[in-house]
Order: sequence, then C-alpha cells, then structure tokens
Amino acid sequence: MLQQSIDTNVGPAHSPFTCIQDAGDAVKDASDGARLLADFWVEQGVCFTSGHAVNALRLARGKTLMVNQRPVGQALQDYFNDGDMPSYMAGDGSVTRPFRKEMFSTRTDTRTPVGTGVFVYGPSEEAIDLFEWEINITEAPDVSDGQGGLVSPATALLQATPNTAPTAPGASSIPAVQPSGHVAVAHGKMVPGNPTASIHKDGRLCIPRVAFEALAFETGDAIVGGEPLFVTVKGDELVISTVETKGSGTAVPTSDRLRLHLTMPQGRYPVGTTFEVVVNEDTLILDLGHPILLGGISPL
Repeated sequence: MLQQSIDTNVGPAHSPFTCIQDAGDAVKDASDGARLLADFWVEQGVCFTSGHAVNALRLARGKTLMVNQRPVGQALQDYFNDGDMPSYMAGDGSVTRPFRKEMFSTRTDTRTPVGTGVFVYGPSEEAIDLFEWEINITEAPDVSDGQGGLVSPATALLQATPNTAPTAPGASSIPAVQPSGHVAVAHGKMVPGNPTASIHKDGRLCIPRVAFEALAFETGDAIVGGEPLFVTVKGDELVISTVETKGSGTAVPTSDRLRLHLTMPQGRYPVGTTFEVVVNEDTLILDLGHPILLGGISPL
C-alpha cells in the first residue's frame, strides 16, 4: 500500500553532510542515525529502506555503535508517520512529501526471510517500484568480497549507499552488498537449568540461541541458522523439533543470532512475559499456559 507522509511544513531537506561517512560520524545512536541518513538520502533524491540505514551505520561506525534493525526501522516509520521526514525537491524547484510503499520479499539469496514486508521510502511510487530494494544486511566492519577475501568498510559503505540508476532516470538502485558469510550454528553446549523464552515488544515470542545449543547437545546434531525447525502446538503446549512430525509447521531461526521468533495470539501476553523452555532428548517444549513471569511480574 502506498502512503504519503503528512505535511508539517518541514520543507525540503538541506543536509549538512557531504557524504554518508559524515552522517555516520555525527550520530549518537542508531535511531538518530536513521533519521540523519533519511535526511541525507532525501537530499540526494533517492529511495531507501531501513536495511540501507543499518548497512550504512554498521559500516560507517563499525563496533563503536550498536545497530539493530528493528529500532532503525521503527525510527524511520515514526519519522515518516509524524511528518518530520523532510520533503524531496525536484529539478524544477517543486517539493513533494516522501512516499512509503510496503514491498514483499520473494528472493531467497538475502538475509531477509522470504515474504517479509519491507517499507521503501522515496519521492514517488514510480521511483519506489523501480528501486532495487532487496539487499543483504551486512555485519560491520568487514564483509566478504565473494572470492574468499574481505573488502574494507569504505568500499562496502559505497555499496551500501543508494545511487541514481543511469538506465532509469529518476529511479534508484543499490549494488548488492556481499554477505559476510557468517551463519550462526549451535553445535551443542550443556546449559545449566532450562533456558527461557520471552515476549518481545513486537508481540512475538523469542526463543534464544542458548535453547538451541541445549537441544543440539541432546540430539548430537548441529542446528544451523536459516534452516527450518518444526513446530507443533497442542493446546498450550508448544513443541519445537529438528524432525518433522504429523501436523507440524515450519519455522526458521535467524541466520545471524540463531533466535526463533514466533507470532503469538494478539493481546494474550504482555511484553516481557517469560516461559521456561524444557529441553528433552529431541525437542524443546514450552507450556504457554503457565508463564514463569507475566510481563516482568512473577505470577501468583
């Protein structure tokens, strides 16, 4: 769905930055950086996504700034929704409020799961539709050059910056950033006691890597990020297994941190609700009817 940011008389962008590195050096946190980069790209007249902002911040600041995609994406959404994102300026001097369109991933060669909705911001629907918005979100400071070596942050940074496509006037494209090649793997570690899973701010249940380390220890088989696990729900019992069973569905842990995020019934659990993850010889089991913490407060 195409949306246009509201008009709050912000006016066109007048970025103080001469390059994306300058913008990265100026930020205090990732959310601040996302807004500064939006100003910079609006000034350039190009499209962008939260993934571009994450890439640019990670590559510009390396290990000096913690950059997670969700806060960056939320900062851009709020910037757009509040009408604070500046206007694009056309060559004739006219200005237009930024547009936003949700695009859905269909590729399988990036770190974005297939089917994930991605917000693209730009000066027009046509520019957004022509924009090569699917990118690999890299890990700073070094990225693979695809040939067994590494490229410098400066080189990767240029690849992470949206550019005007010469073959499509007014459109934007992004050269693909090579993935780092790092995939999280749980080889199996003994975990004292049982791990816990919790409800995050977006309402999803997050099962952490430590649970999969424990499961890998019990099964003797490695669990690899990006490869599907099998989930079965029986009443309030949630069962996760490395082996497909009748009636099970698939869920894919993240390739970078090996976390599994599961959508829960809306409004059932407050943020911070925590569950014990019981580790058996071949499964993880959660009793969703009996949290050990309810929204950060011990249940009576």
